[in-house]
Amino acid sequence: MVPNATPIARNPAWLTDERHALIRGIIEGRVEQWHNGPRKFQVESWARTLAGISQLLVIPTGGGKTALFYGPLLVVQHLREQPRPEIGPLPEKPVILIVTPLNALGDSQVAELEELGIKAVSINAETLRAAQNEGRDLIAEVQRCEWPASIWSPERLTDRALDKLVRDDKFRANLLALAVDESHVVYQWGKGFRQAYRQIGLLRKRLPEHVPLIAVTATLVPGSEQANVCASLGLNPGEFFFMRQS
Repeated sequence: MVPNATPIARNPAWLTDERHALIRGIIEGRVEQWHNGPRKFQVESWARTLAGISQLLVIPTGGGKTALFYGPLLVVQHLREQPRPEIGPLPEKPVILIVTPLNALGDSQVAELEELGIKAVSINAETLRAAQNEGRDLIAEVQRCEWPASIWSPERLTDRALDKLVRDDKFRANLLALAVDESHVVYQWGKGFRQAYRQIGLLRKRLPEHVPLIAVTATLVPGSEQANVCASLGLNPGEFFFMRQS
């Protein structure tokens, strides 16, 4: 396997120095919490996502992994509000779909996103039940792109409602990326403890070709484990970007 072979970008204009500078400027203007601005690898990752390149990234804990998910969303939201003539058509209501292994982790990510002004929702058994008690269909709200960021428990990937979601033309057109947090457990847990986690690779195959997969983890052993994770996620040699910082 050659994970770091140069993949084909669907929108290579985002890989230029000019677009990198644009991305950095947008994020620095919208995320006041980052006093020193985003890191170089984050800007480069956001550019690859916007270019349509899938990625597998090994980043240390506390190294800014979650930001890799929401950065492209902030950029597109900004460009929808303040269009630039050199930027081509953008999704009308951009959304991202994040899969995370633990409900508590999903809840903390929702809180982090909301601090940045991003409307986010966690999709798990508890939140679905609470919404139903209020007479709401949470997944239908996601389908209508009312939630820019939705964070899913793996067990929910087998819901029939998700099948309707990924078939919806509006949702498909607005989806920027499928993100997978703690991606090393895709193979470890999917092999036995939580079969639902193995649905991620199948989900990716059902999404439009323009939607990249962004998989991150702090722990991924080189060799057979890394190869098995790539196979489970449908990341084929030469079709994705790989980086290891941890």
